[in-house]
Parts: sequence; C-alpha cells; structure tokens
Amino acid sequence: MSKEVGVKRKRVRLRPEVRKEQILRATLAEFSAYGYAATSVKKIAQRVGLSKAGIYAHFSGKEEIFEALLMKVLVPSFTGFETRCLDGESLEQIVDTFISGAYDRLEDPTFLAVFRLMIAEGGRAPHLLKRWRNEVIKPYLDQQQAMVDRCVARGEIRAGAVAENYVLILAPSVFASLWHLISDIETSTQELASLRDAHRRFLMASLQP
Repeated sequence: MSKEVGVKRKRVRLRPEVRKEQILRATLAEFSAYGYAATSVKKIAQRVGLSKAGIYAHFSGKEEIFEALLMKVLVPSFTGFETRCLDGESLEQIVDTFISGAYDRLEDPTFLAVFRLMIAEGGRAPHLLKRWRNEVIKPYLDQQQAMVDRCVARGEIRAGAVAENYVLILAPSVFASLWHLISDIETSTQELASLRDAHRRFLMASLQP
C-alpha cells in the first residue's frame, strides 16, 4: 500500500514587473468596486494575495498605484501622421488607422475602467492629474501637432482650423469615450458606430488637400 506524502507548497517568486502588474489589476478592481477613498492597502493586499509589506515593496501607497494606472493605461497611441505621409499612405489610409486606434480601445475593459476612475476620483488627487497631463498628454499633443504641421507644409494635409489644433482631430473620440461610459450596451454599440463613421468623415472633409 502506498503512502500519501505531503508536499510542502513552495512560494513562487515572481519578477517585480509581474508582481506590479498583479497589484495594478487588483487595485483597479478595488477602486472600481469600492472607490478610491474606501480602498485600503490592506484590501489591495488581500485581493492580490500578499501582505501589506508585499505591496509596499513595490509602491509607496494607493496614491502611487493610482498614478501608475494613469501613466500605464491612459496613454494615447501615436498615429504618426508625418511618417505615414512619407511612407506614401493616402490621407484615407492615415485617417482609417487613426480611427481604428482611437475607437478599438473602447472595447478594452481596462482602459474603460481607468478612464472611469480618472473621471470619478481624479479630483481627490489633482496633482496626479496635472502630472499625467504634463508628462503624457501634452507631449503627445505637441508631437502629433508637429507631425500634422509638417504634412500641411508639404501640401499633404489641408491647412485650417482642424489641422492647426490637434485637439480637434482627437476630440470626437474623447467624447465617444464619455458617451460609452454613460450609455447602456445596446445604445452604446449603435451610437458608437455612428460616431466613429461621423468622426472619419469629419477628418476627411477637414484635412483633404
């Protein structure tokens, strides 16, 4: 007769970047379920299966985790207007690539959760929003505007109010994100398709040389 031999469970040591990712996911789940104020490091630790010390080994507290979520998830993708012009792509191809990038991420639940969190809880940490705006959003807008300006100078994009203000190129997709958050699934699906098509037509009409 064979004997059952108890095997001691070994603790799995994860790479710091993997552990940080686990902490970010757990914190986002806590923030989404209970809000920023009601979430504690203890609750985050319980959700991820660590001690509080395990959390503090990677982050100084929930504020730093909130900041990490903003910096990691709410990062616009660079569409590369100038590069695509130089590669010989038509304006239609460039706009289609931009539209896909802007609207496909609305199907990403992590993006939507952090976007909702920023709107609901950002007022509790305005200095974090300011840093996110200065270190992430402003450099993105400046870089994209410079690309569009060079395309205009070469005659590949029409000069005008839209080309001169990259925020106008981006704005309809930001509104779509907000609309998606406040709509039920059926309404959102129908109206996002309409907004996406209207945004594409708006850019083609505004930027076609």
